[in-house]
Amino acid sequence: MIEWEEMARCLRHDPDLFFAHGAAHVRRAKAICTRCEVRGECLEYALKTRVDSGVWGGMNERERRALLRRQPALVRHLDASPGHRMASVS
Repeated sequence: MIEWEEMARCLRHDPDLFFAHGAAHVRRAKAICTRCEVRGECLEYALKTRVDSGVWGGMNERERRALLRRQPALVRHLDASPGHRMASVS
């Protein structure tokens, strides 16, 4: 487990909630993320590693893909930072 994961608020909830389909589940998962102290680290991890499902750092997969498409400088920054390398964004 990554250090920040141990502090994640989602650990206190059913993991299926963060990977469920449907607007109500996504809203509930995002509400949990909003109050999480490691939300930024979680989102950064999901963006760096191109997690393709679930709510991470308060964003679902569609929102994360859109963010990376809108922010090419962010892609370059994440790709250059230590850790996992990102694939190119289409």
